[in-house]
Amino acid sequence: IEALRKTYEMNYDTSQMLRLAKIFAENGNSLARKTIYDKFLQTLKGNEYIGADEIIEIDGEEGLVFVANAIGERILDDENYEENDWFLNSAFEIIGEEKTMNILTAQAGAQKAVRVFLDAVNKYKEESIQSIPTKTKSYSEIREQISKWKGKDKFYAFYEYRAWGRKANQKDIEAAAKDFMNENDPRKLKCYMSIFLSRDFPLDLRRIIDLARRMDNTLSSIALRVLQRYKDNNVHKLAIELIDNKEDINPDVLDLFVKNYTHSDLKYIEKVFYRKHNDFDYHAMGLSIVHIFEKHKSKKCQGLLLELYNNCKCSYCRKWIIDILIDNYILPDWVAEECLYDCNLDTRGKVEEYLKRK
Repeated sequence: IEALRKTYEMNYDTSQMLRLAKIFAENGNSLARKTIYDKFLQTLKGNEYIGADEIIEIDGEEGLVFVANAIGERILDDENYEENDWFLNSAFEIIGEEKTMNILTAQAGAQKAVRVFLDAVNKYKEESIQSIPTKTKSYSEIREQISKWKGKDKFYAFYEYRAWGRKANQKDIEAAAKDFMNENDPRKLKCYMSIFLSRDFPLDLRRIIDLARRMDNTLSSIALRVLQRYKDNNVHKLAIELIDNKEDINPDVLDLFVKNYTHSDLKYIEKVFYRKHNDFDYHAMGLSIVHIFEKHKSKKCQGLLLELYNNCKCSYCRKWIIDILIDNYILPDWVAEECLYDCNLDTRGKVEEYLKRK
């Protein structure tokens, strides 16, 4: 409870503390309950509310109305605050859609903030529906759109181009590739490369390889995501180049090894892995490493996977790590014994079967 009172960031640790505090509150601990409520109100001011689901699970209808009212007041205080349907969908799962809407609709008449909350969610849903294209754009429309691109460098901003590339005919794909080869504006290059996140690039990969070397993190990351689709000697050489003798290493480079890994590459993966990373990058690297060693069996990966196992905060990734250790016959007995108490029941079952066979 004391640790939860001191945190303002939603991450794996905070999520676990909230779940524990909720159990304490359900068993009559008033301080745990107050801490969850206080933390929700404090973090709501910073546009990231913590504990909304737990409040509903503890106090049901009363908790639902409290959270909706608080978010509505936040919207009234700040005209730039934007609400989506995340919390409402969570309430649907906890209480049920019909019951949730009946409760909030009944309260909306008497409480302005609840009404404002519902209006904001409805506005978000309407805008989301309107943003869904009714038909696939022609390449001339896509090219015109890219020519005017001035958007922010956020990955979600490029999803439209990836979706278009997935459905486009081969003639349009080839036209987009030629325009990409003649483009020099980094903002537009990101749009063009996004088209090839789900489609093979029909021309020489060298330009994309060159862009992966850029210092622009978003440009480099998109280029790396395109290149991870290919088993190619030049892509393999790029991966080693981006890691060897570099201080600033983009963790996305690990994905290049999924199709290009050789048994001499372990030292490069370790060089990326054994650095200081935030939770997001650490989780992403864990997934990359899992994908590498799912595809390439090796007993040499034991040390790396055990380090990841010991520090991984995602139970699903932990299960995949155990799967690989079992498949390579390198699961230590102490890990197997520990896994019998893992929070992931699938992990327990997998290890129980392994121990029976052993």
